[in-house]
Order: sequence, then structure tokens, then C-alpha cells
Amino acid sequence: MLLAPLRPAWWEQWPRPQQAAIVALGLVAMDDVAQHAFGWPTPLDQLWKAGLRGVIHAPF
Repeated sequence: MLLAPLRPAWWEQWPRPQQAAIVALGLVAMDDVAQHAFGWPTPLDQLWKAGLRGVIHAPF
């Protein structure tokens, strides 16, 4: 309720799946910023190094 005034006016016009995707992408971006700016190990970075990088880059 405290953050409701900070939402853009168009936010309510988007369907819920798109709203959830925007929030998820924002969290991923914040995770990436923290990892690159401060060098902190983050959960998504550890997941990437543990296996996702190999899955994505292996076919190429």
C-alpha cells in the first residue's frame, strides 16, 4: 500500500503475467548489478556458473 502511489498509471492496464515478468526481470537486473558492481556472489550468478552457462553455450 505504501508503494502504490509510485506505480505508473499504465500498470493496471497490463495483464498479470506481464506484470510478473516485469517484476522478475527487474529482480534479475538488480541481482546482476549487485554482482558486477560490488563483486558479491549472488544466487543467480552461482546458478549461472553451476550449469546454465554450459547448457546455453554448449551447442555453439
